[in-house]
Amino acid sequence: MIDFNNFCLVNKAMLNKIVKNIYNAGNNNQESAENHQREMSTVSDYIKYMPNLLDFENKRMYFKKEIKKLRRQANARGLPLYIRRRDIFMDAFS
Repeated sequence: MIDFNNFCLVNKAMLNKIVKNIYNAGNNNQESAENHQREMSTVSDYIKYMPNLLDFENKRMYFKKEIKKLRRQANARGLPLYIRRRDIFMDAFS
């Protein structure tokens, strides 16, 4: 594991370029969805186990893609919420 960490830290710039290319390839729709999903899970592993490996721009792109994925899964529609200020404490327990 130490060798892998050293490799990643020494080749940080190259790995960031690879990750950026993965994101850009997903936007072009030239790759199959399954292949792109596999590559995205690899990026997720990088972020989980070595968060200092990726630069801010790659982390930002990853965050935005994850938010979009969550919105698609939840159908991202608004939920009407009515709050009666006068009865807010009573409504909280009912």
